[in-house]
Amino acid sequence: MQRSFAIIAVCAAAASTAMAVYGFNRFSGETGSPVGASGVTALEAAVERAPDNAEAWKALGRAHRAAGRPQAAVTAYIRAARLAPRDREVIAALRDLAGAAR
Repeated sequence: MQRSFAIIAVCAAAASTAMAVYGFNRFSGETGSPVGASGVTALEAAVERAPDNAEAWKALGRAHRAAGRPQAAVTAYIRAARLAPRDREVIAALRDLAGAAR
């Protein structure tokens, strides 16, 4: 568990640093249909109602990423990682976001 958390922490730190250095415009959102503001709002309400639900945080991360909001996506994925440190989707998403910033 310590190793998984360390990997997540490194990916999250790299993504945050890269966003601060390079800005948001270097990120490309995921392909697919964009998420509307109401979808993001609904997911934000879901994580507010169930803050210990890793799946809800992952969904919010995906929604922010698809909407072109990488910093908000990283924040949601970090929260999901704290709840589910071995989740491969979360680890991969943080790694992708960190790599996209380079």
